[in-house]
Amino acid sequence: MQALKKTLPRSNFSAAKGPAVSYVRAMQRFLDAHGFQRIIFQTPSRNLAANKVKQIWNISPCDRDTFIMPTMAEPIETTRYQVERADLAGIVERVERFWKCKPVRKQE
Repeated sequence: MQALKKTLPRSNFSAAKGPAVSYVRAMQRFLDAHGFQRIIFQTPSRNLAANKVKQIWNISPCDRDTFIMPTMAEPIETTRYQVERADLAGIVERVERFWKCKPVRKQE
């Protein structure tokens, strides 16, 4: 587990327990609320921290794409991920196990 902690970018690791767990719980709520079997989402490829977190959670990239919007100055290269409903329980378990072994930092 120490190896996992060392691979997580410091900017995300220093955050409170909530954000990572909330992200996974939001996926679960979305699937439950709408009855979908999978979520397909895109993350900017330059967002190394977000892509690293998904790698740690064993969410594998399934494709790459370019996101183009008229309001954006330039297109954004993205990494596409797909989470199946059947895989979500394992992701939740990994995230919760990861945070259980995370040392609690005192808030000042």
